Amino acid sequence: MLAQQAEQWRDRPLFLIFGALQCREPAQLLREIAPAVAALKAVSVPEVPKSHPPETVVREAEVLGIPARAEASIEDAVAAIGEGVTEPVRVLICGSLYLAGTALDANK
Repeated sequence: MLAQQAEQWRDRPLFLIFGALQCREPAQLLREIAPAVAALKAVSVPEVPKSHPPETVVREAEVLGIPARAEASIEDAVAAIGEGVTEPVRVLICGSLYLAGTALDANK
């Protein structure tokens, strides 16, 4: 579903902030959406010990052709996306619902 939505978002570069639990393979989650992604910022899912290390996600994303970098937190990932960006972009926080929940809690 995300890949289908990303096709509708071709008007702006799409950046992912991505974190996943070890019970899911990052490459499986990213494969379909990879062609639409400008870059990925990998983070651990906060307070979830069975989260994939960001470095693992970076390696798997790069195999799929997605430029990727590990970040310490969602906030750091957002800041990194903003560095040097001169045009409007889209930012999608995805991978784990726990990660999305953390982002929503921080946005209250």
